[in-house]
Amino acid sequence: MMRYSKFLRNGQFRLNRDAPLAQGLVFWAPLVDAFLTERVSHRVLTPSASAPVVQISGNGPAFRFTNANSSYLVTATTPLVGLPLTLNCWFYPTTVSSSRTLFSLAAGATSTDYFSLEVSNLAVVRARTGDSTTVSSAVTTTTAVVNTWQMATGVFAAANSRIAYLNGQGRGTQASSRAPVDMTRIMIGATGIATPSQFFDGYLQNVAIWNRALSDADDALESLAAQVAATVE
Repeated sequence: MMRYSKFLRNGQFRLNRDAPLAQGLVFWAPLVDAFLTERVSHRVLTPSASAPVVQISGNGPAFRFTNANSSYLVTATTPLVGLPLTLNCWFYPTTVSSSRTLFSLAAGATSTDYFSLEVSNLAVVRARTGDSTTVSSAVTTTTAVVNTWQMATGVFAAANSRIAYLNGQGRGTQASSRAPVDMTRIMIGATGIATPSQFFDGYLQNVAIWNRALSDADDALESLAAQVAATVE
Protein backbone atom coordinates (compact mmCIF):
# COMPACT_ATOMS: atom_id res chain seq x y z
CA MET A 1 0.00 0.00 0.00
CA MET A 2 1.25 3.48 -0.79
CA ARG A 3 0.79 6.17 1.81
CA TYR A 4 -2.06 8.48 0.83
CA SER A 5 -3.48 5.70 -1.37
CA LYS A 6 -6.89 6.96 -0.26
CA PHE A 7 -6.50 9.72 -2.79
CA LEU A 8 -3.82 8.34 -5.08
CA ARG A 9 -4.16 6.07 -8.04
CA ASN A 10 -1.42 3.57 -7.25
CA GLY A 11 1.70 4.06 -9.32
CA GLN A 12 0.68 7.52 -10.52
CA PHE A 13 0.83 10.89 -8.76
CA ARG A 14 -2.74 11.85 -9.64
CA LEU A 15 -5.46 12.81 -7.21
CA ASN A 16 -8.70 10.94 -6.78
CA ARG A 17 -10.73 14.07 -6.05
CA ASP A 18 -13.71 12.11 -4.72
CA ALA A 19 -11.78 10.66 -1.79
CA PRO A 20 -12.06 12.22 1.71
CA LEU A 21 -8.37 13.11 1.81
CA ALA A 22 -8.68 15.15 -1.38
CA GLN A 23 -11.41 17.44 -0.09
CA GLY A 24 -9.85 20.83 0.60
CA LEU A 25 -6.33 19.61 -0.20
CA VAL A 26 -4.41 22.60 -1.61
CA PHE A 27 -0.78 21.43 -1.38
CA TRP A 28 0.83 17.99 -1.54
CA ALA A 29 4.53 17.21 -2.00
CA PRO A 30 5.19 13.43 -1.91
CA LEU A 31 9.01 13.91 -1.70
CA VAL A 32 9.64 10.39 -2.95
CA ASP A 33 11.48 11.36 -6.16
CA ALA A 34 13.54 14.22 -7.58
CA PHE A 35 10.48 15.90 -9.12
CA LEU A 36 10.48 19.28 -7.34
CA THR A 37 6.91 20.35 -8.03
CA GLU A 38 4.04 19.76 -5.63
CA ARG A 39 1.15 17.79 -7.11
CA VAL A 40 -2.00 19.91 -6.50
CA SER A 41 -1.30 23.41 -7.85
CA HIS A 42 2.12 22.55 -9.34
CA ARG A 43 4.14 25.05 -7.33
CA VAL A 44 7.87 24.67 -7.79
CA LEU A 45 9.92 23.62 -4.75
CA THR A 46 13.23 25.49 -4.82
CA PRO A 47 16.06 23.85 -2.83
CA SER A 48 18.44 25.70 -0.53
CA ALA A 49 22.07 26.15 -1.53
CA SER A 50 22.94 22.97 0.37
CA ALA A 51 20.01 21.08 -1.09
CA PRO A 52 18.27 18.15 0.57
CA VAL A 53 18.64 14.96 -1.45
CA VAL A 54 16.53 11.90 -2.20
CA GLN A 55 17.84 8.86 -0.35
CA ILE A 56 16.52 5.40 0.35
CA SER A 57 15.13 5.30 3.88
CA GLY A 58 13.59 2.46 5.87
CA ASN A 59 10.33 3.10 4.01
CA GLY A 60 11.53 3.68 0.50
CA PRO A 61 12.81 6.91 -1.10
CA ALA A 62 12.43 10.19 0.82
CA PHE A 63 14.08 13.58 1.05
CA ARG A 64 16.94 13.75 3.57
CA PHE A 65 17.30 17.10 5.38
CA THR A 66 20.24 18.09 7.58
CA ASN A 67 20.48 20.83 10.17
CA ALA A 68 24.24 21.15 9.66
CA ASN A 69 23.68 22.05 5.98
CA SER A 70 20.64 24.32 6.66
CA SER A 71 18.78 22.40 3.97
CA TYR A 72 15.19 23.12 2.95
CA LEU A 73 12.72 23.33 0.05
CA VAL A 74 10.66 26.49 -0.47
CA THR A 75 7.86 27.78 -2.70
CA ALA A 76 7.63 31.34 -4.06
CA THR A 77 3.87 31.55 -3.37
CA THR A 78 1.22 29.87 -1.21
CA PRO A 79 -2.18 28.34 -2.06
CA LEU A 80 -3.78 29.97 0.99
CA VAL A 81 -3.10 32.87 3.33
CA GLY A 82 -5.41 32.35 6.30
CA LEU A 83 -7.50 30.07 8.45
CA PRO A 84 -8.72 27.40 8.73
CA LEU A 85 -5.93 25.07 7.68
CA THR A 86 -4.41 21.67 8.47
CA LEU A 87 -0.72 20.76 8.14
CA ASN A 88 0.36 17.12 7.89
CA CYS A 89 3.48 15.14 7.01
CA TRP A 90 5.39 11.93 7.62
CA PHE A 91 8.77 12.33 9.31
CA TYR A 92 11.73 10.20 10.35
CA PRO A 93 13.87 12.17 12.82
CA THR A 94 17.51 11.26 13.37
CA THR A 95 17.48 13.32 16.58
CA VAL A 96 14.82 14.72 18.93
CA SER A 97 17.19 16.53 21.30
CA SER A 98 16.62 19.96 19.71
CA SER A 99 13.52 21.72 18.38
CA ARG A 100 13.18 21.19 14.62
CA THR A 101 10.58 22.35 12.09
CA LEU A 102 9.01 19.80 9.76
CA PHE A 103 7.47 22.49 7.55
CA SER A 104 5.81 25.89 7.76
CA LEU A 105 3.55 28.42 6.08
CA ALA A 106 5.21 31.78 6.69
CA ALA A 107 5.62 35.46 5.93
CA GLY A 108 9.03 35.42 4.31
CA ALA A 109 9.59 39.14 4.87
CA THR A 110 9.27 39.05 8.68
CA SER A 111 10.81 37.18 11.58
CA THR A 112 7.53 36.67 13.44
CA ASP A 113 4.54 35.49 11.38
CA TYR A 114 3.99 31.82 10.57
CA PHE A 115 2.13 28.55 11.09
CA SER A 116 4.44 25.59 11.65
CA LEU A 117 4.50 21.89 12.39
CA GLU A 118 7.47 21.01 14.59
CA VAL A 119 9.11 18.45 16.87
CA SER A 120 10.29 20.15 20.05
CA ASN A 121 13.37 19.42 22.16
CA LEU A 122 11.02 17.41 24.42
CA ALA A 123 10.16 15.17 21.42
CA VAL A 124 6.52 16.30 21.31
CA VAL A 125 4.85 17.35 18.07
CA ARG A 126 4.09 21.07 18.16
CA ALA A 127 1.47 22.97 16.13
CA ARG A 128 2.75 26.52 16.47
CA THR A 129 1.45 29.95 15.47
CA GLY A 130 3.62 33.06 15.58
CA ASP A 131 2.60 36.69 15.13
CA SER A 132 4.05 40.12 15.92
CA THR A 133 3.25 39.61 19.63
CA THR A 134 4.56 36.14 20.47
CA VAL A 135 4.14 32.42 19.66
CA SER A 136 1.63 29.88 20.92
CA SER A 137 1.84 26.10 20.56
CA ALA A 138 -0.36 23.06 20.97
CA VAL A 139 1.76 20.03 21.91
CA THR A 140 1.00 16.34 21.84
CA THR A 141 0.70 14.20 24.96
CA THR A 142 2.80 11.53 23.27
CA THR A 143 6.40 11.77 22.08
CA ALA A 144 8.22 11.04 18.84
CA VAL A 145 11.09 8.58 18.66
CA VAL A 146 14.25 8.62 16.56
CA ASN A 147 14.86 6.52 13.46
CA THR A 148 11.16 5.68 13.00
CA TRP A 149 8.55 6.85 10.49
CA GLN A 150 5.77 8.78 12.21
CA MET A 151 2.98 11.16 11.22
CA ALA A 152 2.54 14.72 12.51
CA THR A 153 -0.65 16.77 12.16
CA GLY A 154 -1.41 20.36 13.11
CA VAL A 155 -4.98 21.66 12.88
CA PHE A 156 -5.51 25.44 12.97
CA ALA A 157 -9.28 25.98 13.07
CA ALA A 158 -9.28 29.63 14.14
CA ALA A 159 -7.01 32.32 15.59
CA ASN A 160 -7.67 30.86 19.05
CA SER A 161 -7.70 27.15 18.17
CA ARG A 162 -4.74 24.92 17.37
CA ILE A 163 -4.44 21.13 17.84
CA ALA A 164 -1.42 18.82 17.53
CA TYR A 165 -1.46 15.07 16.83
CA LEU A 166 1.21 12.39 16.62
CA ASN A 167 0.13 9.38 14.57
CA GLY A 168 -3.47 10.58 14.87
CA GLN A 169 -3.30 10.36 18.68
CA GLY A 170 -1.86 12.25 21.65
CA ARG A 171 -4.22 15.17 20.99
CA GLY A 172 -3.02 18.46 22.50
CA THR A 173 -4.79 21.82 22.27
CA GLN A 174 -4.03 25.51 22.81
CA ALA A 175 -6.38 28.51 22.63
CA SER A 176 -4.41 31.78 22.78
CA SER A 177 -5.38 34.16 19.97
CA ARG A 178 -2.66 34.63 17.35
CA ALA A 179 -3.05 36.36 13.98
CA PRO A 180 -0.14 35.87 11.55
CA VAL A 181 -0.34 38.05 8.43
CA ASP A 182 1.15 38.19 4.93
CA MET A 183 1.77 34.49 4.39
CA THR A 184 3.98 34.30 1.29
CA ARG A 185 5.70 30.91 1.18
CA ILE A 186 5.81 27.29 2.27
CA MET A 187 9.13 26.01 3.56
CA ILE A 188 9.79 22.29 4.05
CA GLY A 189 12.50 21.38 6.55
CA ALA A 190 12.64 24.76 8.36
CA THR A 191 10.62 27.71 9.65
CA GLY A 192 10.22 29.94 6.62
CA ILE A 193 10.60 33.37 8.19
CA ALA A 194 12.97 36.04 6.78
CA THR A 195 15.95 34.16 8.19
CA PRO A 196 14.98 30.45 8.13
CA SER A 197 15.49 28.55 11.39
CA GLN A 198 15.09 25.21 13.19
CA PHE A 199 16.38 23.10 10.29
CA PHE A 200 15.16 19.51 10.39
CA ASP A 201 17.42 16.49 10.77
CA GLY A 202 16.01 13.40 9.09
CA TYR A 203 13.65 12.30 6.31
CA LEU A 204 10.34 13.87 5.23
CA GLN A 205 7.57 12.55 2.99
CA ASN A 206 4.01 13.46 1.97
CA VAL A 207 3.87 17.09 3.06
CA ALA A 208 0.25 18.25 2.76
CA ILE A 209 -1.93 21.27 3.52
CA TRP A 210 -5.73 21.48 3.59
CA ASN A 211 -7.80 24.68 3.56
CA ARG A 212 -10.05 23.22 6.25
CA ALA A 213 -9.68 22.03 9.82
CA LEU A 214 -9.71 18.26 9.98
CA SER A 215 -11.49 17.11 13.13
CA ASP A 216 -11.28 14.01 15.32
CA ALA A 217 -14.43 12.70 13.65
CA ASP A 218 -13.36 13.63 10.13
CA ASP A 219 -13.09 10.76 7.66
CA ALA A 220 -9.88 12.26 6.31
CA LEU A 221 -8.18 12.39 9.71
CA GLU A 222 -9.30 8.82 10.39
CA SER A 223 -7.86 7.80 7.04
CA LEU A 224 -4.57 9.50 7.89
CA ALA A 225 -4.40 7.82 11.29
CA ALA A 226 -5.15 4.43 9.72
CA GLN A 227 -2.10 4.82 7.49
CA VAL A 228 0.37 4.93 10.36
CA ALA A 229 0.89 1.19 10.00
CA ALA A 230 1.03 1.35 6.19
CA THR A 231 4.21 0.73 4.24
CA VAL A 232 5.37 2.06 0.90
CA GLU A 233 5.58 -0.49 -1.84
